[in-house]
Amino acid sequence: MIKQLHQSLIVTVCISFASAVYGQDVVIDIDPSVSTSIAGHLNLEREKFFNLSHGGVNFESTINNTTRSDNYFKTLKMNFGRSLGMVNSAVKWGNNVREDAARPGYVDMAYLQSKSAPSVGTFSADFGRAFPGNLGVAFHENHNAYPTFMPQVTTTLAGTDGNLPTNTAAAAELAVGLLKYNYTNWTRPATYELINEPHYSLDKTLLADLHTAVWQKAKDEGVSTLIGGPCSSTAYYYKAKYSSFSGLSDFINNTKGKLDFYSFHVYDYLGYNADANDFTGRVSSGLPIEGVLDLVPNYTIINYGKEVPMVISEHGGYISKTEEADLDFLANKYFPGSGFTYEMKRRSISNYIMVSSAIANTMAFMNHPHTILKAVPFILLESFAWDPKYYSSLLVANNFTDKTNWQESQLIHFYQFFKGVQGRRVKSLTKSLDVQHHAFVDGNKLIIVLNNLANKVEPLKLNLPTTDVSEISVRRLGRNTDFTPYLTEGVVSTVDGLQLLGREAMVITVTYNSAINQALLVDEKPLYGTSCAKTFPFSSNTYVYVDHIDSIDYAYMRVGVSRAGGINKVMNFKLNNKTISVPAEDCVGRIDDGSDYASTKIIPFDKSLLVKGRNTLNVEFPDNNSGGIGAVVFRIGYIQNTTAMASVQPKPVLTRVAGSANIWKVSVGGSAKSVSMKVFDMQGKSVYNQKSANTGMLELNLGSAINKGVYILKIQTEKGSFSEKIMVI
Repeated sequence: MIKQLHQSLIVTVCISFASAVYGQDVVIDIDPSVSTSIAGHLNLEREKFFNLSHGGVNFESTINNTTRSDNYFKTLKMNFGRSLGMVNSAVKWGNNVREDAARPGYVDMAYLQSKSAPSVGTFSADFGRAFPGNLGVAFHENHNAYPTFMPQVTTTLAGTDGNLPTNTAAAAELAVGLLKYNYTNWTRPATYELINEPHYSLDKTLLADLHTAVWQKAKDEGVSTLIGGPCSSTAYYYKAKYSSFSGLSDFINNTKGKLDFYSFHVYDYLGYNADANDFTGRVSSGLPIEGVLDLVPNYTIINYGKEVPMVISEHGGYISKTEEADLDFLANKYFPGSGFTYEMKRRSISNYIMVSSAIANTMAFMNHPHTILKAVPFILLESFAWDPKYYSSLLVANNFTDKTNWQESQLIHFYQFFKGVQGRRVKSLTKSLDVQHHAFVDGNKLIIVLNNLANKVEPLKLNLPTTDVSEISVRRLGRNTDFTPYLTEGVVSTVDGLQLLGREAMVITVTYNSAINQALLVDEKPLYGTSCAKTFPFSSNTYVYVDHIDSIDYAYMRVGVSRAGGINKVMNFKLNNKTISVPAEDCVGRIDDGSDYASTKIIPFDKSLLVKGRNTLNVEFPDNNSGGIGAVVFRIGYIQNTTAMASVQPKPVLTRVAGSANIWKVSVGGSAKSVSMKVFDMQGKSVYNQKSANTGMLELNLGSAINKGVYILKIQTEKGSFSEKIMVI
């Protein structure tokens, strides 16, 4: 039995939905002495992935419970992710948007600026220290947000959701004016999407022109907010053998690949299937979205010579309102009752769907730290003002009426599951397609995060150092036979014999008696194929160019695939005429919804198969039915150095100097003799380098040395390194 360690977590009996079918062990080789960055990104950037759909302003006062708010931002280390309706709020409820009498159809900019009174709200000193530079929020916009004095066009199909301003210059002036004057440097949106989930029938040329106009205006005005879109409602770009990717690729082309990022939402849409006694439907999380995350930068590399960043301002999984009756059916079957307590347990069924899908998405996003700027699960702090019973609220007013007594929904499990997951990424390899995996080192702790995408039990064989271990803890998140979630945590004596139940996620923390030092640094570089999003009937070649083949520690390929549902999933791969075994997914029954099957084959291969220059990958569908390949990407781990390195202790403290745009005070403690500070862009390119023989309190003065945007500051001493995201404005 698992010993309970944390009383705050819900502990229940772990019962799998999967039948007790045991296959071969899932072997995962983990070497905590080998640090593994991805395109230069070494440390887990929690602010990218573990976010709450909240703007951060007045966070503590909204909760009105110091113990709870401290738990959220101190213990669970929530970050802030999403806010909706910048222009809409200013137009409907603000006091500084009016038409310019001298310029009909334009906003009066002098009036807008004079009436702007940006506020940072109220917050504690601890909260301010936790978020020193910028709250890092991704904003996106309501439909029909612009004032009626601006000429607009409406498409027939889109109806009331279809208004777009036709004067893009006027719209850009308003949007950028609000970004510039209605916020402080601390509260200003980190990213901005011009319309939330635009209707497919909207004028695509006008939509692109609007985005380009706002993007250019932000550059001209020196506004730090990154501008992107189209904020699509789904990520089904794998549909119909990747032909559906044209919806996004057309937008990229119409904006000439210029935007600061491109964006879409990622959701699983499920309904209860009585025959399967399970929730089934369209699954994009996990393997399908991995292929999309490869496809977007592969396309822009080919067509625009660059990887584009991506923002996922909403993701998760839910059941539609038409399926609410199924929740009633299941609740009445397994735990009949009434009242508020019953309702909270009933909604925990959908809470699990949201959290489980969000975990599968997040595990995929964490494989792409070089291109993902922000990913936000669709979990709101609360929704009392407009819908007290909204399904995606973390805090629910007691009896749906008393907001002085917030009740926590089991959406909290997302943040509890990832609690303490931090540190530098370390080497972790497996041939399994079904078990998502990451490993990190934080001081003397090895933290392993696993997620089972399949409905069957997956026995684990973890190859990792087992000497000098003081404790092993295991956290599990899954679902009970009544469809409600469980979250357990306890200690085990060994990692031998561990298994993942069907659709279960797990965090294993191995604590050693001494710090885990780095013996080797490997940088995993993505190398993209020469073609993407293509359909073929039998076999096709894709070429990947490898510039050098020395100093390779490991290599694996990622191949996005899409075929019609219900047909053979067998594929044959040949790399430079050498056959590579392609495993079948155990989760195929979940990701084939009957109309489409989409997956990503993530396959380690022997580095000796690579040649310098052009490498040929042949993909074959032996059943003669056609299929589509989204992207072919080689991930190659190049050895960087063999210098032992520990984390900088104590961690440096970074504070933006008040009244100065791009000057920070950097406090470097400890006994370091020298320090270097390097700034990298989001593609891992070094753009600034500063060295000093002094330690203690240093000044980082970027001035106008680099363009505005989001960067990574890396502080290096002979004691180790530390990375922090900064925003240059």
